[in-house]
Amino acid sequence: MTPNILLLHPPKITYSPTISCVPDLGHQFKLTRLEYYISGISITHDGGMETKVSDTYILAKANQTNSVLLGNLDVTNIESINFSIGVDQPPNLRGNQV
Repeated sequence: MTPNILLLHPPKITYSPTISCVPDLGHQFKLTRLEYYISGISITHDGGMETKVSDTYILAKANQTNSVLLGNLDVTNIESINFSIGVDQPPNLRGNQV
């Protein structure tokens, strides 16, 4: 039986909508929401084999753990998971909301 691959992405950022930030330029700002897309996911497994997870776009929210089923993949031992932040160019230019 092929296992289901579930990606759990807990936030690693200390985030609070009540915290103000002052970057190097000295202009104070406050984040009220922090979200970003994860795309271009690939899984390295079973002695260096790479499986790309196509057409998967995850809207990650910094204030919660995000979990997404990546599918039924023929994988025994996961060595690493690589991904990009943002949406790659072709889907981004189509104007579709994911």
